Amino acid sequence: MSMQPRALPAFKMPTYHLKDTLIDHKSITNKKYTAPIFIQANEFSKVSNLNNYKWKVIDGLGYSEASMTLSPYENSLFSNDLPYLEYTFDTEEIGNYTIEIRCIPTHSNNYDHQVGVQVNGQNHMNHPINTRGRSEEWKQNVLRNYTPVLYNATFKKIGPQTLRIDVNQPGIVIDQIAIYPEKQKDFYEIIKQ
Repeated sequence: MSMQPRALPAFKMPTYHLKDTLIDHKSITNKKYTAPIFIQANEFSKVSNLNNYKWKVIDGLGYSEASMTLSPYENSLFSNDLPYLEYTFDTEEIGNYTIEIRCIPTHSNNYDHQVGVQVNGQNHMNHPINTRGRSEEWKQNVLRNYTPVLYNATFKKIGPQTLRIDVNQPGIVIDQIAIYPEKQKDFYEIIKQ
C-alpha cells in the first residue's frame, strides 16, 4: 500500500521555518494554574461491599485499564445501604473545585443507573447517568469513552480530602476521577504506564 496515495499534497512532509517556532516570551501572560488531580478507580483508600455484591477490578478496561464495578452482575436495586468506594487526596489551595467521575458508558434496563457523590462526609448528591437509544449524549459518551458525573465542591482547608462514590445497582463501571479548580479545564492528562 502506498504511503502517499495518488501523490496527494496532504501526505507531503510540512516545511518548518525557524521564525515560525520562536516564541515571544514577553507577550505571554503569566497564569497561575493549580495542577489537576487524577485518580484511577482502583486506587481507593476504603471499600464497602453489600451482602454478596463485591467491588471488582476489570483489568484492561477504560483509560485506567483497571475499572471498578460490582460483581455479580445481577439485576438488583439498592435502597438504603449502598456499596461505595472511598478515595483520599490532597488539595494545595482552598476554593471551588469540580470533581469529574468518569464511568464507562453503559445502559440500564430500566434507565435508573445512579451514582452518589459525597465529599468530606457532606452534601451527598445523586446523579443519574442514563441515556436512551442513540441520543447525542450517548454518542458523545461513546466517542470520549466515558460518561461524566460532575460534582462541585468547595474546599475550605488545604490538605487531605475524602471522596465517596456509591452506586444504586450493579452494571455501573467507574474508570477515573479528575479533580480540578472550577472553570479550569485547559490541561493535558498524563496517562500512567
